[in-house]
Amino acid sequence: MKKNKVCLLLPAAMAVTVLGFAAASAQAQIAVVNSAGSRAGYPVAPGSLASAYGAFAGAATEAAAALPLPITLGGVMVTVGGLPAPLLYVSEGQINLQIPWGVPVIGSAPGVGPAPIVVNVGGAEVRGVVLTAETDPAIFNLVVHHADGSLNGADNPVNRGGAVIVYGTGIGPVDNTPADGNPPDGLSTGEQTARAFFGGAEGTVFWSGLAPGFVGLWQLNLQVPAAPYVAGPLPLLVTLGGRPSSNSEVTIYVAE
Repeated sequence: MKKNKVCLLLPAAMAVTVLGFAAASAQAQIAVVNSAGSRAGYPVAPGSLASAYGAFAGAATEAAAALPLPITLGGVMVTVGGLPAPLLYVSEGQINLQIPWGVPVIGSAPGVGPAPIVVNVGGAEVRGVVLTAETDPAIFNLVVHHADGSLNGADNPVNRGGAVIVYGTGIGPVDNTPADGNPPDGLSTGEQTARAFFGGAEGTVFWSGLAPGFVGLWQLNLQVPAAPYVAGPLPLLVTLGGRPSSNSEVTIYVAE
């Protein structure tokens, strides 16, 4: 039931990824990570999908069932930098949320540092801080689609020179910023240059922007290089504004 509700908001394979992260360290009251990268110590970008881990006693396990995303779910409210955060999923140990677009990033102005995060459960508060950056590119593994919508895999590889669609989060500034908790209204293209490398060979990025119909989801439409040595299971590395994705690389299958 939990996964079905989340699947209304994210592609099915991605929903499993978002809900499958390991628990955070007990030393921190709240640990916040990029929902695709899920690596501690990395910042998150405004507008991106994030997962917060902590002890949120009294939170009812619940997933958002419709868009726009709610700011109250399962008796939980979250603010980041003083702004209400849209919620995808809440439980006593994990909260999946969207970082509000208006949260300032570290160093964007004098005195701007980590943003406070406050989780309110029935009046009881749990506090922490969130590291922020303009972009925090990370790719969801196992969610690479072909142009026909089928999943890329060992039994369904893409041909050299073929097209694939990759999803992530942390794209940062876009030219058509949607309201918090809402999918983009029309095309919303990323402002930072995206590049994609298939086993070291650079492919073509047709488009990089927010996925239509989803909240905080970064979509890249890519063309695989036609070079004859590009084949087999290959690491796909994506950079954004020169910054590599925080989960390093994703495996993509290219026909021999």
